[in-house]
Order: sequence, then structure tokens, then C-alpha cells
Amino acid sequence: MTPSDTRVREVLAAADRLAPELDALSRRIHAHPEVGFAEVRATAWLAQYLAAHGYAVQREASGVATAFRLSWTLGAPPRGEGRRSPSWPSTTRSPASGTAAAIT
Repeated sequence: MTPSDTRVREVLAAADRLAPELDALSRRIHAHPEVGFAEVRATAWLAQYLAAHGYAVQREASGVATAFRLSWTLGAPPRGEGRRSPSWPSTTRSPASGTAAAIT
């Protein structure tokens, strides 16, 4: 088994573990629609979820009420994410600092 195969299995296992929580969060958001660019409740629920999974969440990033910035320390990945940093398309990571940032 290659390291890539191992990583794929880790990601799939994490997805299986997190699926019920993410499904519930998705249904909660969709049950309470908000006007575009004013998704205050959805943003709060997402920030709470991410904080519960080990991310440090800075709310109102860049002065935008519906934006947040995420960070964590290398060597201590967020809960459920395996031993490496998540690779979400909206996430950037500085290898030197181990800091991730995402604006949603």
C-alpha cells in the first residue's frame, strides 16, 4: 500500500465519521434560508461546528459579518481530520507556520 492509498483511506474514514454531523448541519442550514451575503445564522453554525472540531475561529474576518478565519497548529490536526491538514479548496496553509485561513 502506498502513502497515497493510506491517505485516501484516512480521508474516506474521516468522511464516514463526520457524515452524520455534516448532514445534520446541512439540513439545519437549508431549513433556515437566509438572504445571500447575509447568512448570519449559517455562518454562526458553521463557526460553532468548526470550533467544536478543533479550529480556532476568528469571526467577522476582514470586517465582514459573514466571514471567518480558521487556524490550527501543525501536529495537532482538527478532530476527525486525520494526521494531516484538511485540503479544502477554500483553505490555504502556510507550511512554515501551520496556519490555515479560509474566508467563506
